[in-house]
Amino acid sequence: MDKEKADKIQRIFNWVRFVILVLFLTFIFIGLSKAQTTNVFGMWTTIGTEKNVNDSWSLGVNTEIRTKNNVGSVDRWQLSIDCTYKISKLLKLEGSYEFHLKNHTIDGVNEMVGVPLHRLRCSII
Repeated sequence: MDKEKADKIQRIFNWVRFVILVLFLTFIFIGLSKAQTTNVFGMWTTIGTEKNVNDSWSLGVNTEIRTKNNVGSVDRWQLSIDCTYKISKLLKLEGSYEFHLKNHTIDGVNEMVGVPLHRLRCSII
């Protein structure tokens, strides 16, 4: 093996070692960081489906429920409907409507009041 190939292999090896070290340290710091200051358990569950109508159009529906207080109460419920139109191989138009029913605690009392929220989104990808 000539010196040029050996140097190239050594550079690739050093690069791979660097990437592995960065990934390892990233996972350690992620594990040590705290995303939440409380230890109250909650769960997010999402289910959805998508249907290709033809080569250009696709439709999708998703629903999501979020719980809190050790899964004892519903924090948010969401329903979303989206549509995608493929203009070309490189360009798509997307539009979606989301309906959220979010619960809020009023004046520190545990009465939960549902607050409806509506979102419209449009994007060009």
